[in-house]
Amino acid sequence: MSERLEPSPDSGALSTSDAVSTPQMTTVPEAATAAEATTTVPEAATAAEAATAAANTGVPAKVTAAEVATAAEVATVAEVATVAEVATVAETATVAETVTVAEVATAAETAAVPATVTASLLMRAALPLLALCAALLTVALPLSFPADGGPTGLDTWFEDRLDGDTGLYRVLVAPSNTYIVIPLLLAGAAWFAYRRLWWRAGFILLAPEFAIIVNSLLLKPLWDRPLQHYLAYPSGHTVHLVAVITAIALASESRRARTGIAAVTAVVIAPAVTVGMIGLGYHHATDVLGGAAAAVAMVTVLYLPVRRVQARSAHP
Repeated sequence: MSERLEPSPDSGALSTSDAVSTPQMTTVPEAATAAEATTTVPEAATAAEAATAAANTGVPAKVTAAEVATAAEVATVAEVATVAEVATVAETATVAETVTVAEVATAAETAAVPATVTASLLMRAALPLLALCAALLTVALPLSFPADGGPTGLDTWFEDRLDGDTGLYRVLVAPSNTYIVIPLLLAGAAWFAYRRLWWRAGFILLAPEFAIIVNSLLLKPLWDRPLQHYLAYPSGHTVHLVAVITAIALASESRRARTGIAAVTAVVIAPAVTVGMIGLGYHHATDVLGGAAAAVAMVTVLYLPVRRVQARSAHP
């Protein structure tokens, strides 16, 4: 019962082989595990890494596409913004151009309005100024007369140089005669009456006759300058002729007509009549000059209310 078995050499060999065989038994799962560890895990890791790399590679691709799309959108927006800016600039330039044209037009209108107002004021002030100057000349000339009302130095200078054919002087003085002045007055009044401009027609009929009456009853006695058997200053013939011409010129209200009438009167009629009167001894030179000035002053003053009435009737 207590006998102890001693290991034999064969059992020891068996034990060695068993020791060797045992590791082989445990190597199979270990090998499988090692194989899985050495083969599957790295492959899986490689696949995961590949997938990860692919994923990582795809993300930039997607990001790049998004960036490209974003860049395209930005470029489009920038292009649209640029087009909008260009359009805005064009509109701004157009608006600026329009504003500039408007400013120029406004400036032109602003400049034109004062010019028109100035011209109107000058036209309105011209006639009163003309009447004032003519009246001053009429009053100033007698201050140069000698105490006895004889000729002045200017009168003597002309009279000494006009001693010749009396027939020529009679022709030159003819426009101041009644048979010329009255038909001229009637023709002027008839012309405006034909055009139904009644105020102007009446003015032409009445103003010269009023001037003759004032001259004969007031001015001649006031300055009392005798010549032969009558009072010479201002010359009655000259007052009548110039009054008719002035009345027609003022009634026409045409700058061209007034300029033409004034030019013909100053260059042709007045010198001719003056020379004829001095040559015939009817008047001194200062008598003719004073008569013309008195006629212009009186007729112009009479025309001012007529012009005012016409303006009111035209713009009630």
